[in-house]
Amino acid sequence: MGMIWELLSDLLGATVQKTVEESLSSDYRNDPVYKQNVQRLIEHHRQFEKPK
Repeated sequence: MGMIWELLSDLLGATVQKTVEESLSSDYRNDPVYKQNVQRLIEHHRQFEKPK
């Protein structure tokens, strides 16, 4: 029984490690939602830069 738990924990650990590595190595700058949020943020901050 202990061998089964060890095998399952190794399998789960490898899956979690792969998921974390993929999420950290992804380039989110090509994501359209990210680009839209950045553009919205830039426009929001431009309002405060304009003299009244």
